Amino acid sequence: MVRKITESVEADETNGEKVSAKEKAMIDRIEKSEKLIKSLRQKIRDKVSKKDELKAVKFIGVEFDPDTYKTGEDEVNDYLNKGFQFVRDYQTASGLVIALGRFEKGRK
Repeated sequence: MVRKITESVEADETNGEKVSAKEKAMIDRIEKSEKLIKSLRQKIRDKVSKKDELKAVKFIGVEFDPDTYKTGEDEVNDYLNKGFQFVRDYQTASGLVIALGRFEKGRK
């Protein structure tokens, strides 16, 4: 009795065409890659759509006077500890005005 040797083939999501095990493995890798790309695109969209929104602004004057600069410095540090972030500073004749902002995640 002679046995016929047949190549391992199976039907896949390729419109019912029969493919070899090697081709099926390639198709599986491609599908996994496509799923990964799709999930990464969604994560990027979510990140972009949830931009930080400016919720509060605080301007603090810091004078370059050896006796009073510490007051402005302490006020800036207090607001940084409250979650404010440095936005910009403005030079004045007697020191700086520091602009701080509090940011929160926006909605979609």
